[in-house]
Amino acid sequence: MTRLSELERFEAKFVDRGPDLCWEWTAFKNPGGYGTFSAPGTTGTKMVLAHRYAHFLATGDWPAQVDHTCRNRGCVNPGHLQPTSSKENAENKSALSSTLSGYRGVTWHTPSQKWVVKVGHLGRLYHGGYFESLSDAVPAVRALRLELHTNNISDRKDANA
Repeated sequence: MTRLSELERFEAKFVDRGPDLCWEWTAFKNPGGYGTFSAPGTTGTKMVLAHRYAHFLATGDWPAQVDHTCRNRGCVNPGHLQPTSSKENAENKSALSSTLSGYRGVTWHTPSQKWVVKVGHLGRLYHGGYFESLSDAVPAVRALRLELHTNNISDRKDANA
């Protein structure tokens, strides 16, 4: 019986759909939706996030954080991964959220009966205004994030679409 190499074991756990598409991790994913892989280390094997391991295999670099430019947590395509700081990673969260509005930074303000826009940046909360309709609040929150954040890929894609 031939034992698979570490690379063969890793490559058997995702679907390569080509250089421009997501390579979906098909093995175990943690509750956050990130793939995990049992990688050899200096003291035996340890569980690592699959996208971080993919970045390591492609570049030889093991940064503190690796962000998905495609916003797909199950993707291990090295072309969709970039090293980031905690600040950049937080800025690049999806514009969608689990709030009542469905948009990050837009919440319902009960006393005024309006939608309110607020965006956090470098420990401060920036107020973007009150809006009668959600359709007015969404472009306002996107514009405020574009003004404050340097790494919000999804907002930049939406602005250029």
